[in-house]
Amino acid sequence: MGGMNSLAGVGLNLALGQQAMRQESKEAKAERDRQIAAIMRSSTENERLQADALRRRLASERVRAGAAGTATTGGSIDAILRGLEREAELDVRARREAAAQKVKEINETFGARRSNNLLTTTNRLLGSIAGNAGASGSRRSLLG
Repeated sequence: MGGMNSLAGVGLNLALGQQAMRQESKEAKAERDRQIAAIMRSSTENERLQADALRRRLASERVRAGAAGTATTGGSIDAILRGLEREAELDVRARREAAAQKVKEINETFGARRSNNLLTTTNRLLGSIAGNAGASGSRRSLLG
């Protein structure tokens, strides 16, 4: 009869452990999603601000060229404008790569936490089973 009680205890511990693990996993996923959404919002806003700044800078360069009496299209002004656009494009690419790296790190951290939680739950379960097997009086060695 004692074996049935210990088996019921192991089952209850397993069910409670799984429920706790699901709740922790759900909360961790929500936190991960919040962090990723914040990074994406920030990245989108930064790109918008940078595009606005580039438009103003290009307009300013055209005005400066016109005020200096040079053509506002062709030749050196086009080279200057292309250079500014290329610079902005490289900056956008670098920012996107940085944001992607942050998202990757968040996902890796989430995966590591999830693995650790699973390992902890498994160890608790195995400890519970081993503890109950020893408590039931059956101390036979598995080695021989």
